[in-house]
Amino acid sequence: MVGLLVFGGTGPVSQFVVSESAFEFGFSRGKFECMEQGGATPLTRCCLENHSQVRREIGDDDDATNQMMQEIQMANDISTHFLKSHGYNGDAFKATVKKVERVSVTAKHSEERINMIAEATNHGSMWQAMGASHYTSDDVFLGVAKQNNERKKKELIKKKEMALKNNKIVQEARSILVQAKGVENYNIKELKVLSQYYKIKVTGMKKTS
Repeated sequence: MVGLLVFGGTGPVSQFVVSESAFEFGFSRGKFECMEQGGATPLTRCCLENHSQVRREIGDDDDATNQMMQEIQMANDISTHFLKSHGYNGDAFKATVKKVERVSVTAKHSEERINMIAEATNHGSMWQAMGASHYTSDDVFLGVAKQNNERKKKELIKKKEMALKNNKIVQEARSILVQAKGVENYNIKELKVLSQYYKIKVTGMKKTS
């Protein structure tokens, strides 16, 4: 039933006809072009760039909009000061273009932030680490890279430990084999070493009197 509603067609039992494919309608080339303009495919967030309805803050970029906000602030400061110096209540016209500071427990590009991002397991812990920064920031990619590096490091350490263990078994087995004893003359410890050397699984081996 779900496939019929999504892709259209005729129901095998009810013979109900869905003439249009919702999937093709929703994911047609024209729809993708629209999402591309909005910065969704690919994820570029281009809709946030230089749009009249996007909130801007002083210091969020080094562009013409920031320069304009600084000039507006300077003009307001000069005008209100001029009014106050001539006996008027200039504070009534005073305004400040404020920059809203995002609160974060870590600083941008710091090792602490990258570590927290790498260890984050949900959106809440990611939000706490980043202070509401966007998910395409450099710190996120550095955090993911740290995750991958830590995973590879653990794999290499595991391989190293296994190689050292195997090397020890080889050395012990060779020292036993040079004695050229019969099988019946080996003790339990020696047999265990040889079974590991030849990769033979042994169970139920007990000491005998």
